[in-house]
Amino acid sequence: MYKENYKIQREIFGEINHYTLTTLYNIASEFEKQQQLEQAEAYQIRAYSGYKQLQGIDHINTLKGAVQLINIYINQYKITAAEKIINENKKAILANKAPEDWFDKASYAEVKRFLKLSDKQ
Repeated sequence: MYKENYKIQREIFGEINHYTLTTLYNIASEFEKQQQLEQAEAYQIRAYSGYKQLQGIDHINTLKGAVQLINIYINQYKITAAEKIINENKKAILANKAPEDWFDKASYAEVKRFLKLSDKQ
């Protein structure tokens, strides 16, 4: 269903549009739930990149896209790729704009390790 919506939205609104990007995010979420992580990654990269272009790095939608992409990378053991996204979003993560419950448990542990955060922060 999401894929059909995506095709229609892309034709009407273009790729870099809030509605189209939200649908890409939802497609990635569905693939992630099904543990089809390579497909989830492909869609989420497009959504995250589009949100950065459309709304900027500090926007909440961009940050949610980043967190989902971090989770996908960590679940595939692509630590270097995850760390790149963590670093891009370091300012927002440190400002606690991305709550812990947005992350998978393993992903949040990796974020804390990479940013050298203690449990007391």
